[in-house]
Amino acid sequence: MLKSAKWYTSQGVSVIATGDNKRAIMPWKEYQNRIATIEELKQQFEHDKCKGLAVICGIVSGGIEVIDVDLKYDVSGTLWQRLQDAAPIISSLYIVQTKSGGYHVYYRCEQIEGNMKLANRPATPEEIKATPHLKEVVLIETRGEGGYVIAPPTDGYTKVNEFKLKVITIDERDTLLAACRSFNEVVQIVKAPIQHTTTNSYATTPWDDYNNKANVVELLERHGWQVVNVQGERTVFKRPGTTDSKSSGDYHHGLKLFKVFTTSSQFDPNKGYSPYAVYTLLEHNGNYSESAKQLIKDGFGDAAKSIEKKILNKVNRSLGAGYSKEKVVEQLMVENSLAKNVAEQTIEDIIINNGEQVLTFWEVVESKTGKDIKILRHKFINYLYESGFHLFFYEKGNSIYRMVYQQDGFVQEATAESIKKHIKNYIQNLPSKFDSITPNELLEVVLKGSDSYFGKGLIEFLDAKDIDLLKDDVDTAYFPFKNGIVKITKDGAKLLSYGEVGKVVWQSQVIDFHIDVDNDFDYQLCEFYKFMEKISGEEAEKLVYLTSLVGYLLHRYKDPSRPWAVVLAEETEDEKNGGGTGKGILVKALSFMANVERVDGKNFKLDKNFAFQRVGLDTKIVAIEDVRKNVDFEGFYSIITEGITVEKKNKDELFIPYKDSPKILFTTNYTIPSIGNHAKRRQRVFEFSNFFNSSYTPADLFNHKLFDDWDADEWNRFYNLMFTCVAFYFGEGVKEQENGNKLKRKHIKLNFGEEFLEWFDEQKELLFENHKPFRELYNSFLLMNDFDKKDYSQKRFKKALEESCEKFDYSIHQQKNSQTRLPEIKIISNTKENETI
Repeated sequence: MLKSAKWYTSQGVSVIATGDNKRAIMPWKEYQNRIATIEELKQQFEHDKCKGLAVICGIVSGGIEVIDVDLKYDVSGTLWQRLQDAAPIISSLYIVQTKSGGYHVYYRCEQIEGNMKLANRPATPEEIKATPHLKEVVLIETRGEGGYVIAPPTDGYTKVNEFKLKVITIDERDTLLAACRSFNEVVQIVKAPIQHTTTNSYATTPWDDYNNKANVVELLERHGWQVVNVQGERTVFKRPGTTDSKSSGDYHHGLKLFKVFTTSSQFDPNKGYSPYAVYTLLEHNGNYSESAKQLIKDGFGDAAKSIEKKILNKVNRSLGAGYSKEKVVEQLMVENSLAKNVAEQTIEDIIINNGEQVLTFWEVVESKTGKDIKILRHKFINYLYESGFHLFFYEKGNSIYRMVYQQDGFVQEATAESIKKHIKNYIQNLPSKFDSITPNELLEVVLKGSDSYFGKGLIEFLDAKDIDLLKDDVDTAYFPFKNGIVKITKDGAKLLSYGEVGKVVWQSQVIDFHIDVDNDFDYQLCEFYKFMEKISGEEAEKLVYLTSLVGYLLHRYKDPSRPWAVVLAEETEDEKNGGGTGKGILVKALSFMANVERVDGKNFKLDKNFAFQRVGLDTKIVAIEDVRKNVDFEGFYSIITEGITVEKKNKDELFIPYKDSPKILFTTNYTIPSIGNHAKRRQRVFEFSNFFNSSYTPADLFNHKLFDDWDADEWNRFYNLMFTCVAFYFGEGVKEQENGNKLKRKHIKLNFGEEFLEWFDEQKELLFENHKPFRELYNSFLLMNDFDKKDYSQKRFKKALEESCEKFDYSIHQQKNSQTRLPEIKIISNTKENETI
């Protein structure tokens, strides 16, 4: 592999080493601008993780661009042959067959671009079921500036012809890309603006009438487009002017859409144009107002048929209520004495005028002033439920609920505002005239009564619905990504399809990334692992402890035997010198894996109303950052061990029980009091080293900010590192770690004062040697600091002495003086190392 890498570079091609998952094994951004040296090639291609070679496209490799034809998604089985027929130039270019049976077509050109998708197709129902986010799949795309392709001699990649990178002209490239675009099956429909010129007087508007009657082929030919082929329902055209392309666009007669593949026309590539849009661009230079007026002059449009109002309203209401056409025909025959054929034609005329069946939540009634629109609340509630809005009771038997919106296997908390937007969008997309009213007339009624229709009094009548949510269990964690769900156990990570898991997922928990799971990746090549090493002071035991804590926090299951709050502290003894050690970066990293609610600890008050109002049902970690000095840790006991109460404005408070409540994380420049075993049992403290500080940041170490400048490969390494942390936690639990002396000293200083710590430093050596009367020690402390007993009680002094000995692993030996009968104490070091602190 190294020999091949050297050969590629001798041809002016930049290459990098890749692993089993086709991703770069090392950061490769710099090789987009320069070719690697021989030593750098050895470092990469002699690495034990190297499994393949990739060619970096772009200017660095002399203007290489590669067309990637992915045949595993070709349902026709003929895409490659048809592409070669459409673009004969392909046969003269360097071609590589890929591991999946597709092809890479290489060339050089003085003008190239970044990666581009050229041809997509809609996802099949089976594909969508497996991956709901998948709406379309890519058939043909390019790899250009900023991209790379796997290349021979990587296993599975074979040369179809000999390596020769042909330089093609800009025109030849345009022709080649246009041929690729001709296989695109997903187009963005160009929507013509709605014309408001007396639309109510038309059963079929002039522009709709034109769409139905226009001869688009004749129109295009009149403007210089040439018919070159007819393929089923498609008529293929060549654009006006000189071009080597076999085709430049096509018109689909069934869909009534025209699209182009070329960039050299007034039409945008891969957008679908209706006949009316084509007419407007060609005849009126894109001016829709002028084209509409001309169509009206030319007699396009069918006048609305006069239908008796009571029949019109009855049909609209029946269709809106969901009755079938046959049922409505029967009503008209019985109630209005219409013949069957007349009733059927009447309904068809109404549907032509209004559009197909629409689910309504209103009725129109005649009044002395004309017509009144009434919102029917029971229909309104039914419409919302059918649209996916319903109530979700977190615990059965509990009267407290949240409103949610569920669709396509995903759920999210809903608000009155989200319902308003949904209703507004629905109304604005209704036919221009329906039930004898316009969308704007209906919207006006809804807006006037918004307080009534969107208030709690009505919304709480929504029906409830059970949700089979995806949840972690005691030894399994799940992380939803765009392309599937990663399942983690102690044995590692595995990518499953959404269909395999078959659970409802919180939409907000889906990580916006296409993940490649790699249980054997080299974590030492991951930037974030290097960050973890540095904040651990490069101490192996401490790094293991951090790894287990990250895994604990990311596991969404709450084990009753592990009711822990994680505290991110600092090694520095003097809090004035604290800050900048990387605590915020670690919290940010967690937020890329789980929903983290970050709270400003400096201004946070536990007893304040709405303290946790931003916490949602999908929140998994509450990070209280930069907590102030002397924070009341005891006040958080119930939240850590029992659950959390969420109180939001204008909503009932919701108690989330321990098993489903977020884990609690603190960050601090000080230390959090942990006097007593009950506090110690609830804390897992990690001390950040002082490697990073206000003068030396991670950006200084990595020459860029973490996260901000990462490419897809670095993100993939990061996510796999997080999977490793979770799997490690499953296998090993949270590794216990003794706090360092600096943190212990900070703890004593915080709880018992700097004066006591200074006294203890001076006196402990004397206490190692002989027993001293307790009263004498107490008096010496008061005298040293010019304190009265009211300034520092004997009880507090005793507690400080006991706590200090416990922290530094000393034992206190007590005895009574044989003569005075007064208590005396002596300190005994349990370990030799602790004689100096």
